[in-house]
Amino acid sequence: MRILIVEDDRELAAALDDALRYEGYATDVAMTGVEALKALADTDIDIVLLDRDLPVLSGDAVMATIAANRIPVAVIMLTAAADVSDRVSGLDLGADDYLTKPFAYPELLARIRALQRRAG
Repeated sequence: MRILIVEDDRELAAALDDALRYEGYATDVAMTGVEALKALADTDIDIVLLDRDLPVLSGDAVMATIAANRIPVAVIMLTAAADVSDRVSGLDLGADDYLTKPFAYPELLARIRALQRRAG
């Protein structure tokens, strides 16, 4: 299982990278939306942890590109945008799940496992 972490906060990206690798996941990190799309084109990714507030190309634009191109990847939006309207719009864009920051790491792991179960 390969997870792409799309997060512009270097400390959070590094912490997620370390923690997910410890759990046995293969990971890649992208700091911008452009880097995320490149990683999706170049690598077999199973799950994307996608921040909405990214430099250059927003997480919403990345999600729209994933949906428009029917890229077979599960997406968890992992973001500070916590209003109900934010969550609804993120899910309507095509995200499979939505988790707001700050988040509990065990909850993130449970959501990743749930996506794994659905993927078979």
